Amino acid sequence: MNQAVYKQKICTLIKEIRMRKGIKQEVVALAIGKNQGTYSRMESGAIEITPAELKMICALLDVSNLKIIAQVDSDMANTPMIKGTPYCHLLISLICHFEEIDLGINSEEELLKQAIYFFQSRLNPK
Repeated sequence: MNQAVYKQKICTLIKEIRMRKGIKQEVVALAIGKNQGTYSRMESGAIEITPAELKMICALLDVSNLKIIAQVDSDMANTPMIKGTPYCHLLISLICHFEEIDLGINSEEELLKQAIYFFQSRLNPK
């Protein structure tokens, strides 16, 4: 999976949703503690959106970050699916909800390993 294209598609989808809902960039920027110029660069993909920022943006836009990621995945259609949702990104989305994963990892195998470890540690606490 091309991470740059994937991240750009997330930014584009966020922008489309924001515009469809008639919410100005300034409103979203203020909600996430950024100025409008910085948020504009985030939405264009020039500045990376962190998982925590994505979570705040999605809350403001009243859309699930899981739905954003699933939509982009289905558009790219390059990962195995579970009932229409790519399983790798379903796991990543759940972990991002807890903000405990490094999205800078480019290997889906490493992301899945982190996902498995995350859920094992939650299901079998020591």
